[in-house]
Amino acid sequence: MEARNKGLLSQEKQARGFLKQTLAAAKRAEGMLMTLELAMEAKDLAELNSEFLKGISVLSDDIVAAGKSSTNVKQVEEKYKKAMYQMEKQKENIDEMIAVGEYSSAVSVGEDEYTEFDDEIDSMIEDADLAKSALNLNGNRQKF
Repeated sequence: MEARNKGLLSQEKQARGFLKQTLAAAKRAEGMLMTLELAMEAKDLAELNSEFLKGISVLSDDIVAAGKSSTNVKQVEEKYKKAMYQMEKQKENIDEMIAVGEYSSAVSVGEDEYTEFDDEIDSMIEDADLAKSALNLNGNRQKF
């Protein structure tokens, strides 16, 4: 704000660059938190799949023990293959979500490029200007 008021263009550009970097770092941190949350969901899915497979194993053992025909074992095998395919598709979908999150959090912070942060920075400068003006008005009042 001070650099803008004094007409110091290079200092204003430098200050904008620092603010862009700070705002970009905050956005990256949000992305990291989202990635962590997705990883925890992936872990939960893996545990669910593990429990599912244990259940299939128990059912398979019961089928064999009961002397069921090979047709039933084939059905279990087909269900198992289908479950494994669905688990792999879920993993691919999660990988795609993570990749999209990483792509969308990439931010350019070149000083001459307009970024999503420029409007926020301009608003911060305007707010600071208003606050300084208000302080100057209050400071110039005479006390009775």
